[in-house]
Amino acid sequence: MDIRNIFCKKLYLLFCLSSFLSLSSCAEKTIDNAALSGPWLMSIFTDAVGKVQTVMYFEVNADSSGVYPFHAFTEKNMDRKIFGFWRAEAGRMIGSSLKQGSIVRIVKGKFSGDSLSGILTTPFGNFYIHTTVRNGQMSGNLTNGKNNIIGHIKGSKGLPALPLRNYPAIMDSAIAVTQNKLYDPSILHTPAWEKFKNEMARVSKFTEDDAAFVLAFFYFSQKMLPFTHYSLYAPLDQEEDNSLSTDKNVTLEQKGPKTMYMKVSSFGGSEGEMDTAFSQIMDKGYDTLIVDLRDNGGGSIEAGLGFIRHLIKDTLYGGIFLTQKYFINHTLPPGADQYKSFPAFSKANLSLLYKGISELPGICLVAYPQPPVYTGKVYLLVNGNTASTCEPIVYGLKQHHIATIAGERTAGAMLCGEQYDIKDGFTLTVPVATYYASDGYKIDKRGVEPDIKVKSADALDSVLQHGAKQGIQ
Repeated sequence: MDIRNIFCKKLYLLFCLSSFLSLSSCAEKTIDNAALSGPWLMSIFTDAVGKVQTVMYFEVNADSSGVYPFHAFTEKNMDRKIFGFWRAEAGRMIGSSLKQGSIVRIVKGKFSGDSLSGILTTPFGNFYIHTTVRNGQMSGNLTNGKNNIIGHIKGSKGLPALPLRNYPAIMDSAIAVTQNKLYDPSILHTPAWEKFKNEMARVSKFTEDDAAFVLAFFYFSQKMLPFTHYSLYAPLDQEEDNSLSTDKNVTLEQKGPKTMYMKVSSFGGSEGEMDTAFSQIMDKGYDTLIVDLRDNGGGSIEAGLGFIRHLIKDTLYGGIFLTQKYFINHTLPPGADQYKSFPAFSKANLSLLYKGISELPGICLVAYPQPPVYTGKVYLLVNGNTASTCEPIVYGLKQHHIATIAGERTAGAMLCGEQYDIKDGFTLTVPVATYYASDGYKIDKRGVEPDIKVKSADALDSVLQHGAKQGIQ
């Protein structure tokens, strides 16, 4: 249950439907700026996709004020190489994120003295750049609209030896691990798997940097394969990971005399964090609880179980994880009436969950009430980025009429993925167990439909209005 699953979905949608910031045509004359012009080896560090290395070409424009406008881009027309000419052209016509076929660009760049700023546009998001440039070296931070540091960027001037890594060997390693670890081996004998392998074998022969290779992997896996939680990335080291600022996982805000709003940005926290939040809610005696899970990409079993335990009065039998040991001997999942015959799992401990998944054919999730139990009206706000650990929670609370769900259909990204080190510093996440809800519904690739269907941005207002009509403040 990896936060990167939602990134896979975002990436595919970004290529097909979105448009990044357009690069305005510039009338100024391009000049040769010794400090900046030319190729750079760039390293981009973000929590979403780890470390990505790419080659960018910087073009600087003349300016009499001493502040030089510039733009930068990776190899042009890479989209045609990866996706094919007609697919790439169709993507550009409907607003592709890959302007002129470059995977990564810097737009609205400004360079003065040794200070560089701009907007980095990538398939995994847009970032504001704040760096210094000295003696052919670039180093700085990536921030979001709230000026929070969410990544880093480094660069070295000059064209490095290409390709940056042995991408065919990396892909061969990824295929070998997948064939050994994937939850259902029968998928490996389908036309979809063969097509994915062939596409990635083709792409890995000509890609020269991480940006193009990672984009191709995410795009083709999302488009062709019948499962999520399949990702390839170069992980950050501990120092890089710890240097990124993180927001609190849970925040509380009063929305009315008897209404509490609880934003859960991630289930990456602890069971204790959930206990503390619900204690505060219960102390105030709120009649209505609005839990915002929009853009929550998931997290750990610990925080997820810690959350749902405070909302149930009785023992709740959830869904079932099925592993390779089950599918080696079965072609169909068990009936919902058979779930209780599988070992029950109720411990808020991720390592124990993985241990069970590695040793058993299946595990049935069970949640027990944990005081203080909230018994008032509950709403859950969701959207297309509500994924992974969130989704069985949303489905279970909806199924048992414990909460009213408002917003948009959830991501449909609910499997259990495990990480494996492969060639050349890359890590592969492979789905090692699939999940079926307590009534047999498979959430992965399907998602959970809300009770109140509204646009994500309008979900909170809609719930507040819904509560007001029912006399809830």
